[in-house]
Amino acid sequence: MPKEVRSKIQFLSFTIDPKHDNPSQLRKYKRQHHLPSKNWDFLTGNENETHRLGIDNFLTFAGKDSLSAGGYAHSGSFTLVDVKGRVRGVYQITNFDLSVNEQEYKRMVNEIKILYNENLESNTN
Repeated sequence: MPKEVRSKIQFLSFTIDPKHDNPSQLRKYKRQHHLPSKNWDFLTGNENETHRLGIDNFLTFAGKDSLSAGGYAHSGSFTLVDVKGRVRGVYQITNFDLSVNEQEYKRMVNEIKILYNENLESNTN
């Protein structure tokens, strides 16, 4: 993906376990995984509100599940949202075995480029 496209993307990750994932833990996770600090934010807050936000606004699921690892079931999806707050796509990037779903990843990257070009065109008109 071209650098100019990457620089315009804002990533948001919401914790699904705010009792454990306090701001200090989230910063540590970000450092350990070498995630870009300029355009990737990790957010925490009220657990019920966070889960509702994921379902209602990002079309992805997370919730308590005693049978799941860590006590939570959640989607491995990424949601692409445009500058007007509209969901443009949901991509199942992470497989159940935590491997990357290459086809979904490529679809997401392609659609990010399309959205970027749409924004360029609308800003030049």
